[in-house]
Amino acid sequence: MSNDIVHAVDGELRVSSETIAERTEIQHASVLRIVRDNQAEFEVFGHLGFEIRDAYQGHKATVAHLNEQQATLLMTFMRNSPVVKAFKIELVRQFFEMRQALNATPALPDFTTPEGALRMFQLAAKQAEELVAAKAEVAELAPLATLAKTHVKGKGDIARQAFARDVVKWAIGEGVTVKVPEVFEFLGRQLDLFVVGNRSDNGNATVSGERRGLSTTEKGVSKLNGYAFETGKLTAKGVEYAWARIQKYIEEHGTLVLPKKEKVA
Repeated sequence: MSNDIVHAVDGELRVSSETIAERTEIQHASVLRIVRDNQAEFEVFGHLGFEIRDAYQGHKATVAHLNEQQATLLMTFMRNSPVVKAFKIELVRQFFEMRQALNATPALPDFTTPEGALRMFQLAAKQAEELVAAKAEVAELAPLATLAKTHVKGKGDIARQAFARDVVKWAIGEGVTVKVPEVFEFLGRQLDLFVVGNRSDNGNATVSGERRGLSTTEKGVSKLNGYAFETGKLTAKGVEYAWARIQKYIEEHGTLVLPKKEKVA
């Protein structure tokens, strides 16, 4: 395979859904469907970029650009055919080589010259910025209890989707696999905070959740398109309550998956 799978987009290594479809011999529409159907899970690993391109006969084509973790996740949703296996190996190789090339240490400038001294100062400043960024990242990946306190301390209400992503991130650090839909199901069926099921108000706060002061529904009109929207959110009290219940359930069961309801004969 040629070395044209992975590209740097805005300083981050990414691979397009178009390239993945071509190299795995799967229709691009099918690859995009996997991404769309599991978008919340993909966004756990960062922003999922979409590009709209001109296609044939005036049509538009959507292309997703995935980072290394997102591309790896996508591979897990595909059947392990010989073609897919070969592409996985090549994808890993190219991400590794591109990352090595981007991180290659440049030759140190001659600090005995004014230009070299200035360049040395710039390199030192850049390293200091990277150190600060690394510390910030460590703080962001704090354990569940810290995250709960952070939300409770004054960030106000938090959207159900954002809360679910925090739970998934924490679970990864704990070695537990949790999916965003499982968090939604737990918040709805187990804690009765949000409406679940095939209903028009799916995701809105339940009457019980609102009465207990744990969840609420924000209603408004989008400034971008003028459409009305409704967003289910956890209150600060609800965040603290939900975190504690989720922690306890996972400690006891090793998963957040709820038992299936038994069918009535």
